[in-house]
Parts: sequence; C-alpha cells; structure tokens
Amino acid sequence: ISTMDILLGIAKKGYRRFEWRNEEIDFPTYADKALNSRERDAITIHKEKVHSQDEINNFIHVVNNEIFAETLIPSNTSDFKETIKSFKSGLSPKLIKLNQLKDEYEGYPFASHLKSFYDLLSAAYNAGSDEQIAEQTIAQKDQLKKSRDSYMYVEEFIEHNFKSYEQISTFAESNKNNFASLDETLIVKADDLIDYLKRDHEPWDKFPQMKKAFKELNDAIKERLNSLKTEVVKTYETIFEEITARQKELGIDAANLTTSADHYLQKINKETQITQLEIYELKANEFRAENFKKLEDYKAQEVAKKTGK
Repeated sequence: ISTMDILLGIAKKGYRRFEWRNEEIDFPTYADKALNSRERDAITIHKEKVHSQDEINNFIHVVNNEIFAETLIPSNTSDFKETIKSFKSGLSPKLIKLNQLKDEYEGYPFASHLKSFYDLLSAAYNAGSDEQIAEQTIAQKDQLKKSRDSYMYVEEFIEHNFKSYEQISTFAESNKNNFASLDETLIVKADDLIDYLKRDHEPWDKFPQMKKAFKELNDAIKERLNSLKTEVVKTYETIFEEITARQKELGIDAANLTTSADHYLQKINKETQITQLEIYELKANEFRAENFKKLEDYKAQEVAKKTGK
C-alpha cells in the first residue's frame, strides 16, 4: 500500500502513467487492480513524456483556433494533463449532440457529415493515453477542421431551412406519379429535384434553385389538378343528372340503387393524382352505362314479379 501511494503521487505529478493489459487506466482503477493479487501482475507502469509550455500552447492553439474556432481549453492552462482533461470535457457535449443529430437525420444524405464528424471526435476522445489523444488530434487537425466546417453548414441548414427541405421532400414523394403528367421541361426539373433530395450531401448549395423548382412544379401540378378536377366533376354531375332522369323515366322510386352522387363527387374532389383523374375521365361513359344497367335490371325484375315472367 505504501508503494502504491508513492506511485500514485508520482503519477499525479505527471511523471508516470498506468496500464492494465496494455490499456491505460485511471488512478481509481489502478488502485483497485493493484489491491487485487490476481490482477496486480497485469499492471505496467510507464514514464510520461514531460511537455514544455510551448508544446502545451501549440496543442491549445490547434484545438481552439485551427479546429473548433472556439475556446475548448483555457488559454492559460499550463499542465498537460489538465489540458487534455479540458479538451475531453469540451468534446463530451459535442459528441452527445452529434450522436443525437446523426440518429435524428440519418435518413438524409447530409447526415454523412454528422456521422463523419462524430467518428473523428469519438476517435480523438477515445485515442487512449493523453499523449495519444494529443498526437492524434494534431495529426488530424486538417481533417477535423474540414469536418467541423461541414458540420457547421449542416447545423445552420437544419436550423434555417430543414422545414422547407422536408416539405419539398414530402411533396416529391407524394407527387412522383404526377411529375410524369407534366410537360417535358418540368419533368426534367422534377428529375433534378428527386436526384437532389436523394444524393446531394451538401443541400445548402443548391437549395435556393431547388426551392424555386419546387414552387414551379407545385404550381403546375395544382393548376393541372384543379383544371382536370373541374372537367371531371362537371362530366360526372351531368352523368348523375342523366341517371336521375333515367330513374324517373323508368318510374323507379327505390333509393340507393345507383352510385351515390355526393360520395362519388367528394371522392373525385379529394383526388390528388392526375392519372387517377384521367382514369375517371376515360371511364365516364362506362360509369354511366353501369348505372343505367342497374336501373334497367331492377325495372326488369319488378316487371317480372308483377307478370310472373
């Protein structure tokens, strides 16, 4: 126990570090393993590198100024272990937030930047010894800076434009069949929009022009749907008038023999697919004939009951 106390004192001053089965361990873990006779032999003691103030200052500068552009480590820190402790303390909330964001937006192409930045920070945080953390961070500073910049673009995009982006995405999914019914120029724009939503990992660059394309496509589809819907409703209103007239002509008083006008017209008015409205239009004569046949069949059955034939 006295030996342990001396070693801990030396380690706390930054001159030694402990490993257990080739993995660096903290002081409480060292004490726990050292007190266990079965685990004691697996502990190794390693000399810590003594870092000059210039080396510490360089690491602080790289972290604060070159990678993150914010103060993660107080600039007046002079102890290397305290420097790494502050660094890890600053990384911890970033990793938590990144983990939440990458899970929340994993279905979108731009989430690749969230995952990439998370993986880099996580690797730095878990690099091993304090020395390894410092070495890996400095070695990957350019990659970390680039990834951090991309992350900042993602964060800004989510905050300011994601709602509109999601609206466009929902629109594209709901209207993928409608796009084929538009003119050739708009079909090309629709294809570009779909490709943008599926593959563009940096959607902020083309967002203004895609937003414009969305408006053009949305307006064109609304105009086509409203125009076609007006024509189809008018056609079927005429058909229902003809059905009613035919029922009176046949002298049929029974209700609910034919398709309900209110229900069918509501169904047409709620339709959001151009092709379905075109099908209604194409089947108008068939619809009229089917309902006329229902009336005529009913009349024939009534006559047969009365005549016994």
